[in-house]
Amino acid sequence: MEEGKQVLVVSRDETRGRNIVNKLFGDSFSGEIIRANTIREACGVITKSSVDALVMDPQALVRAATVKVADEKFVPSKGNAKQDLMYVKRYIQKNCDRHMKLEELAQLISVSPNYLCHLFRQYEGTTVFEYMNQVRLERAAVLLRSTDSKVGDVAKKVGFAYPSYFCRKFHGRYGRTPKQYRLAHLIRRDGGGEKEEDGGKKE
Repeated sequence: MEEGKQVLVVSRDETRGRNIVNKLFGDSFSGEIIRANTIREACGVITKSSVDALVMDPQALVRAATVKVADEKFVPSKGNAKQDLMYVKRYIQKNCDRHMKLEELAQLISVSPNYLCHLFRQYEGTTVFEYMNQVRLERAAVLLRSTDSKVGDVAKKVGFAYPSYFCRKFHGRYGRTPKQYRLAHLIRRDGGGEKEEDGGKKE
């Protein structure tokens, strides 16, 4: 696919989404990958942005076809750490718009906070709060692309209490401020190519 093209991939896992795109378009793919966690998020992106291709993670399709109530009674698996961790991750994804304590998350699977941190380091290669911020920032990126909400409102919607902290973390992940990120996608959607303002990095 040509440089500068946008591919929207529906997948909850960033690495898995990238791998799917590479399998379809080749490892030399140089376009931009826009990721949405759910089909609903993808629809929001499509209505506001111009994407060149839509790629669906088969797991996302299965989840959409077998929707379960996230707040249902959960019985910890007996020794299946990956399954327990998946439940915590889904809980974070569903509740990322509010403050969550480590103790609250650990209680979900009846383990200690320290052991939950160990599980995240072992299977995710990151900390609980880094994963939480990753989910929030990815949700924020979708809102910036698909809505006209103010940056401060976007920060609150995804669980950041302080807009300044949100902007700093967003810049650290995406290489540009939220306003620059939104502007870049507006320019591309309107046919402006790769031109950007305010010193934003090119993707």
